[in-house]
Amino acid sequence: QNIAMSKVTMVLPRPSKVSFRLFFSIAAGLLLMTFPIINQYMMMERIETNDQQVADLQVHSSTGDNRSRAVDADLLFNGKRPVAYDNPAYYAHVPKTGGYGALQHFSKKLFERKTGFKCAHGGGRCEKNRTLDWSAWVAAGTKDGCYLHMSEDCWYKWDDVAGPRPEHAFTMLRPAHHHVLSQYLHCTESDDHQSRRKFMPSLEEWLRAWADEKQQLGNPTVEQRQQLAAKMKRRFKCFDPWDQASTRLRLPADVTAAGLRARFDVVGLLPEFAASTCLMAAYVLRRVPPACDCGAGGGGGAVSRVVDHGVRRHGDSLNITAAERALIDGLTEVDARVYGLAEELFREALERVN
Repeated sequence: QNIAMSKVTMVLPRPSKVSFRLFFSIAAGLLLMTFPIINQYMMMERIETNDQQVADLQVHSSTGDNRSRAVDADLLFNGKRPVAYDNPAYYAHVPKTGGYGALQHFSKKLFERKTGFKCAHGGGRCEKNRTLDWSAWVAAGTKDGCYLHMSEDCWYKWDDVAGPRPEHAFTMLRPAHHHVLSQYLHCTESDDHQSRRKFMPSLEEWLRAWADEKQQLGNPTVEQRQQLAAKMKRRFKCFDPWDQASTRLRLPADVTAAGLRARFDVVGLLPEFAASTCLMAAYVLRRVPPACDCGAGGGGGAVSRVVDHGVRRHGDSLNITAAERALIDGLTEVDARVYGLAEELFREALERVN
């Protein structure tokens, strides 16, 4: 109902200088008396705004409307608090697994939140002198609209954090052979590595150098692995192809499906990029976005494109020799096993939301 406001005209006497001074004195006193109340109201308004942000995240105009399909939260969270701005998810980005493409996919397509890379916290960070402060990330992310924070930090850094840690965690993996080849192609073809390509030998020479170092180390400690990674990075200015995913995520060689499930709420698969990001979106929203719902005509995922960094060829389509394949097999025994477990968890997750 619209309420019309009538116009009222009043004729007042001309105020004197004394009345002006009296008026301002009274006004100043009232302001001092009411400031705490105003401040409290402003804080309440801020809290209400944050609550509205959380509600907007869970029921977004395009991803949580009446066309989206609700998912049983108990099947997703396993007793955890729901994802919100003050309890966001953490995306453990393994280099060359489509992480930044996934972040863009969330921000621009599945959620229509153009946060850019405000929610990303650096790449390739496994140095001992970098300290992770989850509370600071969450505080800044509440303002920036980060329902998910991403970094390439090695997982052992979270094990060393004494304060608050992420309650929800995602990651994305890709087949071990494709992952290694993607690393090599990035270092020899990408725009990012244009000035460092000269340090890279042929694929077989690069793989053999790593295989020789692995054989010499035998069963290395975490510190020895870090020292080797630093040594080889100085030599080739490239990635670490030796079980990079499992090493970065601190997954032991004998990890089980239950162990992987305990570490990550959603493990995406790069060959199933759209479905993987849809699973993560459903986890965050507690609803299946229409774009992800095949039953609603959504096609099972929004149109997506993985960031290629200017690389022309890709690891899943590169032809390699038998010798090169054998070298990759020897460098990725654990990663290949972990990917097999991830495929198992991925199928289970799809069943839970379908």
